[in-house]
Amino acid sequence: MSPQRPSQKKTHITKMSLPTRVYFFSLLATVNSELSKCQSVKDFLTHFDETTFATSTSFANCDTLFDSPDPKLIKNYRKLSPEKNHDPRDYDYVIVDHDYDDFTKTIANLMSEDNLNVHGKYLVVVEAANLSQIASYFRFLWKRDVYNVVVATDDSFYTWYPYDSCRDVRVTPANFTHGFSDKIPQKLHCPVRINWSRSSINVKDPSNRTDPGIFILYANELSNVMGAPFEYTEGKTDLTRTMLREPEFNFTRAMEAEDAAVFIGGFGYFQGQFVDQSLFSTHVSSDDTVLLLPPRKITPKWREFFKFTPPTAILLICTLFLWGLAIRTSTNKSLVRCFFLSYRILIQMCVPKHPDKPHQRVFLFSALVFAMLVDSFYLSVLNGVFTKPNYEPKIATVEDFASSDTPLRCNPLLTDQVDDDLKNLLLRKITPTYTRGVQLLTEFFDDADYAVVLTSLHLHYVKNPQNVEKIKVRVGVFVSGYHSKRTFQMTTSYKAFLVRPRFHLKTKIDAHIREIQEKGLGSKFNTISSLYLNKRVVKEKDAVRIVDLDDLSGVFVLLMVGCALSVVVFLVEVKQSFVKLTVASDLSVNTIFDANFVNVKRH
Repeated sequence: MSPQRPSQKKTHITKMSLPTRVYFFSLLATVNSELSKCQSVKDFLTHFDETTFATSTSFANCDTLFDSPDPKLIKNYRKLSPEKNHDPRDYDYVIVDHDYDDFTKTIANLMSEDNLNVHGKYLVVVEAANLSQIASYFRFLWKRDVYNVVVATDDSFYTWYPYDSCRDVRVTPANFTHGFSDKIPQKLHCPVRINWSRSSINVKDPSNRTDPGIFILYANELSNVMGAPFEYTEGKTDLTRTMLREPEFNFTRAMEAEDAAVFIGGFGYFQGQFVDQSLFSTHVSSDDTVLLLPPRKITPKWREFFKFTPPTAILLICTLFLWGLAIRTSTNKSLVRCFFLSYRILIQMCVPKHPDKPHQRVFLFSALVFAMLVDSFYLSVLNGVFTKPNYEPKIATVEDFASSDTPLRCNPLLTDQVDDDLKNLLLRKITPTYTRGVQLLTEFFDDADYAVVLTSLHLHYVKNPQNVEKIKVRVGVFVSGYHSKRTFQMTTSYKAFLVRPRFHLKTKIDAHIREIQEKGLGSKFNTISSLYLNKRVVKEKDAVRIVDLDDLSGVFVLLMVGCALSVVVFLVEVKQSFVKLTVASDLSVNTIFDANFVNVKRH
């Protein structure tokens, strides 16, 4: 029995209809015509509208280039005069160079003239090169945000496609029908790198989801709207500190070196460092004006905080304790009674007449020393820490400051940099109306014993006068030369949300930022970041131990009433000449009045 063959299915070939045949034949003819049409540089140039030829060597053996459509512009940077001519028009370029070094010189000259169009088309004509050398041309233009590039060699044309992996060049033979298609990643697979530095409430911490800072909230909103992943990196160089430290600092070049598309942070104007706002996106940035008020007067108020330092508290307790023990040793009174007598001495702190006996003089001297210590304690420690200062209690808003007669010392250069409304306010010419809704001052200093006037129409007060020099490093506030105690001083700082000038998404980011502000989200971001100012974490070593008298109002009232009654009783005793120090009687020592009576009897 012969083996059975596997059953085979019959394949039926369906004949194409006549319209289908016509379609496929026309499609094949179109492809063949395009392939034959774009086999030369001359055919490539038909895709250009306005062509500019640029080189750093010569145009020798490139006669076919001059058959391109008019108008043509020729730039030979080898023979170009030193004067650079800036042309505002955006051209499509044909770059002809012998090697990579000449190519980089040509690109550098184009960038110096601001003529390297990000969205332009570039045909790079070079001599024979391998794929790795051709890839270097694409990478060099990638770093300068130029994407629509075709490299022509002696034998073929090459292009690249950035969609597979970010910041990686894959060189492929040019698709003749789409050689200059828009290669900018439309779906934004590549993350946008953001270089950031801390700046008060503007940039706190990108990893903090609750309170990252105003500009981080802006960036997160941009990422959601554009569908682009944002990558936060602090970079190898702190651009803020470098800018404040180096007089000649090229900020754009530094961003390119860090491969950062966006920078967020803050700058100070106190060294005259300015960022060219015409090149960057600065829609969120603003000029901050800071008014440093003089230190508080040391006139205490009873409703202010008590700040007990350890030495003062130990001295007070030890003095009362030693006096109580001295009374206890010399008398048979109870220990509680002895401490009460010591407290009474603290209240009186004086004797009616000059003592005659040595032990009375010692007692008077110790009382005077203790009075001096207590006086020093009240003048130095009993001082406002977080409450309003005593010297200008009526100034609570910027308008109050404008209408007051408090002198203002301000550098004219800094005045020119602020907003017109704020400038008029500072010069007390008019009372402005804030119609923009933009806070010109949002910096909150927490390291100096100076008050800071903000255009949010509030006064904020801070602590620790010994740390005032730290402001110069942190936010660039110039505090040297501060002499007058009744003078206000002004300086400015700069909050930056900067997009690299040549970044291909710069136009989109600018438009989305305007939309965010028009929707009112900017004010919402400011409010969110400002809510956490009073909830900041204070390190244990920097914490100030204070006693809030509002929480101990009952104890404070009893203490004040007791002191007042003790003073009244003491004055009545002095007036009636019946003063006898209880301590002297308990020590069986004649008082000053007993000594006077003895002297009278002797006479």
